[in-house]
Amino acid sequence: MTCSHITHTLLTWCFRILQLRNPWGRFSWKGDWGPKSDMWKDVSPHTKQELHPADSDTGVFWIALDDFVK
Repeated sequence: MTCSHITHTLLTWCFRILQLRNPWGRFSWKGDWGPKSDMWKDVSPHTKQELHPADSDTGVFWIALDDFVK
């Protein structure tokens, strides 16, 4: 499990997200911060490069901490 904060200084928003891996590798999170989530559109290219969001169902995915706790 990897934890990260995404911050944007101009818009002053912050997200606490976790990177998880599904050991079966067949399914990924479909909600916010999942591989195909629109949330990634607002993240800088530099931050995307650091966090390596997956483009496909590799089993590795990011999820908001609030969604993980639910």
